[in-house]
Amino acid sequence: MLENEIRDIASRMRHAWERIKQLDESYKDFPANYCSAASNCMAAYFHDLGCRVEYKKGHCPVREDGVHDWLLVDGYVVDITADQYRDLVDTAVIVAEHSTWHASLRPEEVPICNIETRAAEIKSRAYPELYRKLLSYL
Repeated sequence: MLENEIRDIASRMRHAWERIKQLDESYKDFPANYCSAASNCMAAYFHDLGCRVEYKKGHCPVREDGVHDWLLVDGYVVDITADQYRDLVDTAVIVAEHSTWHASLRPEEVPICNIETRAAEIKSRAYPELYRKLLSYL
C-alpha cells in the first residue's frame, strides 16, 4: 500500500477514535494509555486490507511509564497515539518510512503471534464491540 493511502486510513482511524471519545465517557483519556488498543485494532484493519503488519512496542527512556505500541505497515511506521507524549511528539498521526522518535524507543519484547491470529482475536474476543464501532466511523 502507498504511504498516502496508509496515512489516509490512519487519519480516518484516529478520527474514529476521537468520535468514540466524544460519545463514550470511558474513552475520555484517549490517546493516553490507548496505544495498545488502537494499534491492535489498526493491525486487524490493515491486515484485512492485505497489508504486511508488524506490531511494535518500545520503552521511552525519558518517561517512567513510557511503554508505547505502534505498527509497521508495509514498511511504514504507523502511530495514531504518539501525541499522548505531548512533550516529545507534536503530531497526532505518524506515518513515515522512518521516525526518529520511534527509533529512540528501547525495543520491548512482543510475544510472537501470527498477525492473522491476532486480527481474528481482536475482532472476535479482545475488542469486538470497539472494533465494530471504529469501523462504523471510518
